[in-house]
Amino acid sequence: MKSISLIALAFLPLCLFSQGENKMKIKEGKFYSYPEVLILASQIDGDNASGYNKFGYQLGLITGIGLKNNKSLSFTMGLSERGSRRLFNPDEPSLNAFHIRYTSLDLGLLYGVIFNSFHLQGGIRSTYLLGITETENYVPNIVQDYQKMGVLLDLKATYPLNDQYFLTATFQYSLMSLLNPTVSQVNYLMGGGGAFHNVLGLGIVWKP
Repeated sequence: MKSISLIALAFLPLCLFSQGENKMKIKEGKFYSYPEVLILASQIDGDNASGYNKFGYQLGLITGIGLKNNKSLSFTMGLSERGSRRLFNPDEPSLNAFHIRYTSLDLGLLYGVIFNSFHLQGGIRSTYLLGITETENYVPNIVQDYQKMGVLLDLKATYPLNDQYFLTATFQYSLMSLLNPTVSQVNYLMGGGGAFHNVLGLGIVWKP
């Protein structure tokens, strides 16, 4: 929870000084493209470590088109780092500290709607594992345990700070287990086991 609080505090001044009269505008039939930068607080459900203790990032380029009735369809691509972390706790010395860094290439498809001043979007984000390390050497052969491909549910809300800069928040959750079948027979979210990304993020979108 400390990670979430720090992210929220970092963006609080932006919210306080934002211009509330700005509205999201997406014109029907018009294409748009803009970059986004997010700070991620993540955990991996199923690794016996609770809390969004892993800081990461999401760098992306969003391209989309405006549809009828303030709707949109967007394609996203970028680079991200998610993962999980458990710090050493002197009160529980039997629990080993670990720090999983999961770097991936992301491709996503999002359907959106303008609601008041918010651009609300939801869709699917696919990931291709570029590299995974465990920096505390608790799991030395971790690369053998994780699948190359992943799929996440991606929910996003974007709010205008002014005419060019927008605050964006996201929630992402794996729809299939991150682990190889040789490690875990659970492949999907409803399987009652496995390992799944659980991610919250806040960031800035710049629309030139």
